[in-house]
Amino acid sequence: MDRGAASGRPAHPAGDACRSWRLLSDGSDRAGRLRRRFLHRGPPRRGLDRAPANLHRAPRLRPAPQLHRDDRRRNAVARSHKPQWPRAAQGGRSLAAHGGRAIAQQNGARAGGGFHMSFYDRLIAETQAARDAFFSIPIVLEAAQNGVDRDLYIAYLTEAYHHVRHTCPLLAHTLAHCPKDDTAYRKALLEYLDEEQGHEEWILDDIAHIGGDAEAVRRGDGDWPVRAMVSWVYYAVGFLNPYSMLGMVLVLEGTSVDIASAGADAVRKRLGMIGEQKGFSYLTSHGTLDKEHIVFFQNLVNTVEGEENHRAIIDTANTVYALWGEMFAKLARDAEKRSEQNAA
Repeated sequence: MDRGAASGRPAHPAGDACRSWRLLSDGSDRAGRLRRRFLHRGPPRRGLDRAPANLHRAPRLRPAPQLHRDDRRRNAVARSHKPQWPRAAQGGRSLAAHGGRAIAQQNGARAGGGFHMSFYDRLIAETQAARDAFFSIPIVLEAAQNGVDRDLYIAYLTEAYHHVRHTCPLLAHTLAHCPKDDTAYRKALLEYLDEEQGHEEWILDDIAHIGGDAEAVRRGDGDWPVRAMVSWVYYAVGFLNPYSMLGMVLVLEGTSVDIASAGADAVRKRLGMIGEQKGFSYLTSHGTLDKEHIVFFQNLVNTVEGEENHRAIIDTANTVYALWGEMFAKLARDAEKRSEQNAA
């Protein structure tokens, strides 16, 4: 039988709580004080009577350490080496600098004090991670800042040719599957078709001017990342959703603005061709033309309705970012292999 029950007192826990219970059960003045403290503050907790007097004081915050002059200089140098992608022409929005900044003037609408996100802004937000991954590829940064050698430049133009030559066929393919009641989309596709004709020939001219074999490029098919990218868009438009084409447009026009504008001068300098236009017509023309297309594209995608159509555009854009990025990464790997073979 429990000892507390045998003595007529309630059973109590062991240890410190046992001593506290005996004190509270005593009839002395001290017991009364303890009972009042127990009811007011709760049961005594072990060790609190030994806590420092300043335990509950607000912590004192130390001032942040001042940066040494050398530290500030190092930080400034680090910022100066961060790649700065060019902005679009006035009136447009650079796709390189779109992250997190909505275009309230063109794409947003305030109603009842709240901001309504346009589909274009949602598209940018939901493809931001894929875009960041693309622009973190070392060869993309290197080409924009320091240019590339002749062989690597010809290899890039070769892959560009094998996707650009499919641009008009893809647009026609999309037009054939486009809903007949979406006149805005059909009209935009016709405008794109009119503007994009013959651009693949510019690339062949550039290749020939800098010493590449343009006819061999024409007869080829491109490497697997470009073939996979083009094949995916054909499939997506024909079997999934005709609005998928807009995902490819977002990626290729957006990246061409940044890469072409920043890269053309860097490549010229690397090849000792400063001031020359021949050999760079594709880069320079698309750096200018696609800036004009950005606002047009924004307005176009904001006319697209329906969650299914929106998801198709976003999914295609993320897929194309991955495959287009793999094309650049493979160019770099192939260039490294050539360098190792030449050194052997």
